[in-house]
Amino acid sequence: MRARLVTFDGGTVHLAHEALIAAWPRLREWIDDARERLRLHRQLTEAARTWNDLGRESGALYRGTRLAAAEEVFLNTNTNTNTNSGSDLTPLEREFLTHSRTARRREEEAVARTARRLRQFAATLSILHVFALAAELIAWQQYRTSEQERHQALSAQRIVLSRHLAAQSAGLVDSVWLGMPTPWSPSRSVRTAIPWPVVVTTRHCAYGTR
Repeated sequence: MRARLVTFDGGTVHLAHEALIAAWPRLREWIDDARERLRLHRQLTEAARTWNDLGRESGALYRGTRLAAAEEVFLNTNTNTNTNSGSDLTPLEREFLTHSRTARRREEEAVARTARRLRQFAATLSILHVFALAAELIAWQQYRTSEQERHQALSAQRIVLSRHLAAQSAGLVDSVWLGMPTPWSPSRSVRTAIPWPVVVTTRHCAYGTR
């Protein structure tokens, strides 16, 4: 008499012995996948019910890894049977996943817009920084040029003033020794008291031999 390893009861399959699972790796893999899918389905059912009870608040939707896991299990097409793996979902559960994916897409678009604005803002700041540096360089060059011109003007004024004072000094000396009355002219007794060679020597030292 042959022992039955698998029995069918309507749409349900029953294993005659647990040893079949250990002896059949492929069957064990199917069972493990079914258990994981059942666990995720229970979590999805609870999350969809909570979302609906909260008035479909966006904060109760799936995000991140939970949404990615649900999409992989329930919304992908089964490549072996070419059927949708989420065919056993309720309308509420499907709607919950649809809203979760829509919210994720909107968040990604918002993040992309923010990143684009930040890039534009950074580019604008870079351009303004370049303009500021250029303005500082131009201002420094203008200041340097104005300082050079100011120093040149002061030097020219000093040269003109020194020449003017030298001319005045020369005129005063000539007036003194030629006997023209000036506020600084020596008296006649002083002039006669100075020996002639001294006078000549003094004039010679100041202006050279005439």
